[in-house]
Amino acid sequence: MNADLRRGSLLRRRLMAGWLVLSLCVAMFSYGFAASQFKFFPYNLLRDARTALSAMVGMQSAPEVYGLAQYRTEVQQPTVVKHSDQSPGGWLLMCAGGRALTDVHSEGALAWIMDRSGQIVHVWKNVPGLWDQLEHVTRVPGVSGAISPFAVQVCANGDLLATFHGFNTFPFAVGIACIDRNSQLRWRKENLAHHSFSIDENGLIYVPALEVVDGPVPIGATYAQIESETGKIYHDLILVLDRDGNELRRISLKDALFGSGYHGHLVHSNAKKVLSDDPFHLNDVQVIGRHADLLSGIASDALLVSMRNINTVGILDPNTERFQWLSSGATIGQHSPRILREGIVCLDNLGGDVQWGGTQLVRIGFPSGLPQTLFPRAGVEMPDLCRTVNSGHLEIHPNGQHALLSLTHEGALWEVDLESGRVVWEYIHVQLDERGKPQRTVGSARYIDPPSFLAAKLSSQPPIETSGMGR
Repeated sequence: MNADLRRGSLLRRRLMAGWLVLSLCVAMFSYGFAASQFKFFPYNLLRDARTALSAMVGMQSAPEVYGLAQYRTEVQQPTVVKHSDQSPGGWLLMCAGGRALTDVHSEGALAWIMDRSGQIVHVWKNVPGLWDQLEHVTRVPGVSGAISPFAVQVCANGDLLATFHGFNTFPFAVGIACIDRNSQLRWRKENLAHHSFSIDENGLIYVPALEVVDGPVPIGATYAQIESETGKIYHDLILVLDRDGNELRRISLKDALFGSGYHGHLVHSNAKKVLSDDPFHLNDVQVIGRHADLLSGIASDALLVSMRNINTVGILDPNTERFQWLSSGATIGQHSPRILREGIVCLDNLGGDVQWGGTQLVRIGFPSGLPQTLFPRAGVEMPDLCRTVNSGHLEIHPNGQHALLSLTHEGALWEVDLESGRVVWEYIHVQLDERGKPQRTVGSARYIDPPSFLAAKLSSQPPIETSGMGR
């Protein structure tokens, strides 16, 4: 009898415990479902954690090297290859990533100036601890990698301006910094600036930036809206900074685009939702400046911008914050729009013929918007396949005939004669890592006149010894 009572009591306790666990599970599921539907605690906390993790994983960038020509695979040090005598010569400002030139300086280099033989005449070294303390960028120990320069420009006094991106950080954009000629920090701004920027004749800096906002984001006054699976969306901005990096003004790219009536660049027919956490991906802002004479009706303070994720380049009036001209669909995933002979030349990353590598240089007529491929050309031999999938850089020489094309993860800088379509000069940047494995990266390169600070230095000391050599 007592045994039966004990068994019955134990069974009742187990049943009660089971019902309690089941009730808690149902309650937790109900609360979780309600939190996800009505977005109360802990929805925002969990969403933000998931966003940061997925963004960090998503920022993993696979190398773009798909099989180099034999002469390049044999190169184990920075090397100049002269393909023709048609190069205009002169000085180049180079940027290849934060660990470049460790054989010259143990800290590595942000950028350097070199001549056409590969001889380096000035280096801006990395600044130790430059971005160690971050307030707006999330880094995870053991997951996040180096923060490296993306685009650089040098001032007459030797100051170097550089934007910085993070590897496996959230967001990828970090900020902009100014380093003096002696590699000492003048200022830095963790304002989530990124990609390629420009400086006007008054010294004002126009730079792409972003802020992370909660979705959904309305597309103008239409029914449609931008959403993302994480609930977080990059809101692209153009920041106007003074010489000391202080923010004077910000222009919302979304408001400029939708305010100009271009809602259809995002919305497909009958769609009410655009799913993207990076809808535009602003990657270049260039002040029109002296090129205004080539573009009828465009003022010198207008801004030429590139929006990679909607395959669009445009000219924006910064005074009205409205677009005066847009071209969409002539390129795929483009970078570096530059003005050339009443048209816009772009590095068209993915719009080229795959038999030549898939990347091309395209000139978009102004105002017609009609595209013309400048490079590569059928029947004109190239050193290798022309390919840079998701990066790269383009600069046009002041003579309007030559251009520098950076094939970033292929480790090559090509100088192209735009009239003949030939590669006339090449710089292959290779550096061995700690395991002796060759790393190939060319971030960007610019044509520059020798800055005034460099004149005295060139007359008083020899170039820096490097492993660069001609072929």
